[in-house]
Amino acid sequence: MIILSRTSPLFLAKLLEIEVPEIFDGLIVIKKIVREPGERAKVAVESYDDRIDPVGACVGMKGSRIHGIVRELKNENIDVINWTNNSQLLIQRALTPSKITNMELDSEKMHANVYLKPDQVSWPLAARGEHQIGAGIDWIYHRRIPRQRRRTRRI
Repeated sequence: MIILSRTSPLFLAKLLEIEVPEIFDGLIVIKKIVREPGERAKVAVESYDDRIDPVGACVGMKGSRIHGIVRELKNENIDVINWTNNSQLLIQRALTPSKITNMELDSEKMHANVYLKPDQVSWPLAARGEHQIGAGIDWIYHRRIPRQRRRTRRI
């Protein structure tokens, strides 16, 4: 018996392997896939060959390679980013086009606090308001808090 789940990140990995010959040949490696099935996916890729642009190879000319996968997944948004071992840079790439104002990383707990301006918060969030890079990331956005007027009592 074979059980196939269309919601599994492995399903997306196999679709990429079929559509992108460089992945099939092992020239490009899929390092991480995070999905909210039917809504959005983030795929981090890396190439050990400096002559190959892993993101460009996965997307294809004018999006030709990725569009077939997007159609197969019922128009799920797929973002392909370059993998890096630098956690801060990886988070920054995954949140593009949002502009991060500050980031606090805790390597031991594998946790990050990401600070964004209020107008930038909607970009990295999916339809249900969840982040799409994986567990351990909290959103904190800067907003103006009006100073409360001090009331003094006269005795």
